[in-house]
Amino acid sequence: EKRACQGLVCEGLLLLLRDAVRVLPDSQVGSVLKHVLRAEILLVLANNPDVRVRTALVKVVHTYLQRATDEDINKFIKNKYFIHLANQIALYSSSEPLAHALEGLATRGPTLAAMPPLLAVMSKAA
Repeated sequence: EKRACQGLVCEGLLLLLRDAVRVLPDSQVGSVLKHVLRAEILLVLANNPDVRVRTALVKVVHTYLQRATDEDINKFIKNKYFIHLANQIALYSSSEPLAHALEGLATRGPTLAAMPPLLAVMSKAA
């Protein structure tokens, strides 16, 4: 029960973070994404057994990539962060909302070149 409550709180905080990044003024996006909300931190957070937390995190990553500069997106791809994200997500069981979030990232994300690992994870969806 305690773990379920923690999962709900984490999910809510991640969705709040996503919304904050979404409405962040363009003048502040660069410094926030570079110094506060780094991709490496997001990838570590993906290693969570709660499917709701992982789903919310994929939504945060999607918003991160929508607001990131081309340089940041290229770094994300060059460092194989999509593969790391897929590996973290694949450690635990999946759900339909997670599959939809991954689908949104794959179809409306910045590039299709790095998507095969994420698409492979979708087959594990319940």
